[in-house]
Amino acid sequence: MRLAKLVIVVGLFWGGPTPSVLASPQNLACEASGGVVDASGAVLPGATVALLPSGPVAVTGPDGTFCLREIPAGEHVATVSLDASTPAG
Repeated sequence: MRLAKLVIVVGLFWGGPTPSVLASPQNLACEASGGVVDASGAVLPGATVALLPSGPVAVTGPDGTFCLREIPAGEHVATVSLDASTPAG
């Protein structure tokens, strides 16, 4: 597992999902978003970002960014994991 630095930009974080009549994972606003980079600053696509103990999970895109939706109320610990065979961006 490669070590990664997690950068989270929190927006609209109020402890619950964004209300919507047509709420689906694709149209809910990000409650926490950011990017994952390695120690040299290279982006890490394909990294898994999870909020523990029971929060959502996201996988970083080609630019190393992620979006977490429907975060339950409470305290969470953010974790990042990346398969060592995944190439850095």
